Amino acid sequence: MKRSVQDVRQRRDLMIQALNQSPSKSLTVESLAQLAKVSTMTVRRDLNLLAKMGIIERHHGYAILNEVPFFEGDTQNPHIEQIKQAIAEKAATYIEEKMTIYMNTSTTAMHVMDYLKETPVTVVTNNLRMSEQEMHPSSTIILSGGEIHFPKAALVGELAADSLRHINANICIMGCSGINAQVGITTGDFRESKVNQLMVQNSHGLVIVVADYRKIGVTSNFQVAGIQKIDILITDTYGDPALLKEIEEAGVTVIQIDEAS
Repeated sequence: MKRSVQDVRQRRDLMIQALNQSPSKSLTVESLAQLAKVSTMTVRRDLNLLAKMGIIERHHGYAILNEVPFFEGDTQNPHIEQIKQAIAEKAATYIEEKMTIYMNTSTTAMHVMDYLKETPVTVVTNNLRMSEQEMHPSSTIILSGGEIHFPKAALVGELAADSLRHINANICIMGCSGINAQVGITTGDFRESKVNQLMVQNSHGLVIVVADYRKIGVTSNFQVAGIQKIDILITDTYGDPALLKEIEEAGVTVIQIDEAS
């Protein structure tokens, strides 16, 4: 069975590589079937999944490789944004009325607020864009202060860090650039890593990481927290099963969400 799963992943990687090497970034179902030495029915099944992942666009008889989406923030890819919304919806179920919540600048974390419009909470964040979210009339946003780092509108620096040192949260919802069992969660921005570290440190309840399949197994430049600091990882069903198993064996509860459900 493990070998079968590996074979499927290798076949899909082969299709993606072939599409990328095509001048038009497109290939017919028949040509992909010949390349992978499988039936056209198998290719169509693979293409359906790759389309759900936001990697390709399906058309009648052929597929087109999507442009590589933005890795951080709004990806400009509707399929990936749908995945992020499903992850956020699940994360929202862990939040109760009047909780104080740490949220970093992750767009997936910010989407959690889309499902808390009827729940009064206090959100502590370094995400300046959080103030644009529709919230319960009794909810409160506490911005960390500090320097504004664009294009994410992230509040960073010593002023941001100092304000968080004096706030204890009930729960932390944390997005990341990467998560794996060996290093934990990482980010590509040194300034944000310092703020994120304090959010994890000063959360006295669950630390929940929200990350789609693209972040699983990735190690970015700056560590935020070791894997032992993470209670729950909420992700989709497309991540590498072996890497997710390693994270689970490190003591993290891994929850996989099907965005179509």
